[in-house]
Amino acid sequence: MLNSEEKSAEKHKEDQEKTLRYIVTSAVSGGSCMLLTDAVYFPLDSLKTRIQASSSSENFVKSAKSVSKFSGISTIFLSSFPAAFVFFTTYESSKLILARLPPFQSSGFIDEHVRHSASGALSELAQNLVVNPFEVMKQHMQTGLTRGFLTTAKDIYSHRGMRGFYVGYTSLILREIPFSSIQMPLYELFRKKRLAGREGELSLLENGLNGGIASAIAGFLTNPIDVIKTRMMMQRSRVYKNTLDCLNKTLRKEGFMKLLSAAHIRSFNNFLAGFVFFGLYEGLRGRLMGPSGQHHET
Repeated sequence: MLNSEEKSAEKHKEDQEKTLRYIVTSAVSGGSCMLLTDAVYFPLDSLKTRIQASSSSENFVKSAKSVSKFSGISTIFLSSFPAAFVFFTTYESSKLILARLPPFQSSGFIDEHVRHSASGALSELAQNLVVNPFEVMKQHMQTGLTRGFLTTAKDIYSHRGMRGFYVGYTSLILREIPFSSIQMPLYELFRKKRLAGREGELSLLENGLNGGIASAIAGFLTNPIDVIKTRMMMQRSRVYKNTLDCLNKTLRKEGFMKLLSAAHIRSFNNFLAGFVFFGLYEGLRGRLMGPSGQHHET
């Protein structure tokens, strides 16, 4: 017979194993679904990039008309799974760690919102170290500046060196941290409201709608910095000194409305991506975890 200490130790070990399984399952599910989602809406992303990168001196919508809207999709196949794996590993781990800290131990709305926002922000810092080089290459190919993965990599390196692959990192972080800090708490809130007072999990449609609406709202609100991010990454020589310089020059030359360019496409993109991603993500994670792990969320 096990004494109370041995039982407690065994239960603690089981809880740790279950937590690790939950985190890894979330990461694998997130990586798999993100790969599919990014590939599906890639053509719309190409159109959005061309509109945002265009200025009074260069119209990428016209100049890249003959370039396939799937140009650059190789970057998606190489980056989506590892980037999403890093994101969800960090996100689920951060939620669990923060929930044990005194400031976040209550289950109140504010504490949950702050915990989810902070976890989203930390996840973006980690994920975008993986994403940024591929994002730079993708946008060069989407606008027709270069063609082919290796040719694009050589071109960026010849113009800017290794730093060229991380140009726009600050603006990417400034876009992604607010995006996730809006998207993830909204998604968690919508999901919690729908789960209240019912048994069992949400349907694929319900999870998809929760994710789609949360993603569309976050996409629209962060569109201005997305425009700046696109322009920072598109420069082959140093047109802008930094993110703030890019913002100032864009506002001075083209006005505030330029920061809302392609906002409708970005919002629609994010709704579709969120709908597909979260619908599939929750379904796949639930299947991999099984009934016993479906409510392990924090």
